[in-house]
Amino acid sequence: MRNQKGDLARRHKETHERSSQGKFGTIFLRDNIPEGITFWTCGADKHCIDIIPYFAGANDPNADEGQIQYCLDLYVHRNVGPRDQVYVCPAYTWNEPCPICEDLKSGNHADDYIDDHKEKHRTIYFVWVHDSPKEEKEGLKLWEVAHYFMQNHLDELAESPRTGGMVLFSDPDEGKMIGFSRKGSGAMSTKFIAHQFIERDEPIPDEILDAAFPLDDIVKIRPSYDEIKAAYEGRKTQTEEQETGGEQRKPKDTEESAPVQEATKEGTPRRRRPSPRDEESNDMKETINPCPEGKRFGVDIDTMEACQKCDMWDPCVKQYKALQKPAPEPPKDEEHKRRLPRRTVE
Repeated sequence: MRNQKGDLARRHKETHERSSQGKFGTIFLRDNIPEGITFWTCGADKHCIDIIPYFAGANDPNADEGQIQYCLDLYVHRNVGPRDQVYVCPAYTWNEPCPICEDLKSGNHADDYIDDHKEKHRTIYFVWVHDSPKEEKEGLKLWEVAHYFMQNHLDELAESPRTGGMVLFSDPDEGKMIGFSRKGSGAMSTKFIAHQFIERDEPIPDEILDAAFPLDDIVKIRPSYDEIKAAYEGRKTQTEEQETGGEQRKPKDTEESAPVQEATKEGTPRRRRPSPRDEESNDMKETINPCPEGKRFGVDIDTMEACQKCDMWDPCVKQYKALQKPAPEPPKDEEHKRRLPRRTVE
């Protein structure tokens, strides 16, 4: 045991990293987020916020280090691999090769699979929330939101129709507050509407500005091609295998009982199309509630504040859509044998 103290230190580190990552994948490096900085949950209500600028770090895809910036604009892939991890897309964020995008363009997958795994446009902001005196006092917060819900509206709102100039709403001295409403509680009815600029009574205080830091420092923003590919295929990277001495638990069943990949004639593994048996297996898995809050998965979506930052939001939407499909009536002569139909996603 004493001879393996180095191994014990590594196990401590690995356990800590797993605990900090949580059950579901995330692009955030939570250990890099300063103490006291939390994520804002945007509930269904009217809101008034300031977007706070910051200085870009060395890994901002849209600005040079040290330049002033007001949002981190990214594309991400969700539901990556068996652990449903999340990765920044190299193709759409950095114009570099992405193994997931390559696979989705191969023609080997159904439309619903492509929708679940294709790149999603996200933006991350520093916000100072003015919804209540309590939230104002809490100061600077992080907010990750779909580009469509916020930045898409701000781009339209900020452009002057007469001069073609831009309203610098994030300017700390002469900028504007942003008012908007979030309506609805279900996946199909949630909307962000009524975006408007509101005059500030005074400039942004120095203590709010000073709390900001480079947003690219808290995101795993440039994962390697090999790392993403390994996660997507459900295997360890070469570096991970070297760190663990090549240790990898074998499944109890034989490889023939549950093949994940098919081999090509050249012997190279190739991802296969989902089969009806795979879909049935997925339906059985959904009977285990994946909601981290213990609510009804696909039913109670967007009814809690935690939904706004939940990494299971996309699959929850998919389940919600499936539940909206009306069940067919059973044959009249078999009323005593009524069974619930298997739910599928449109």
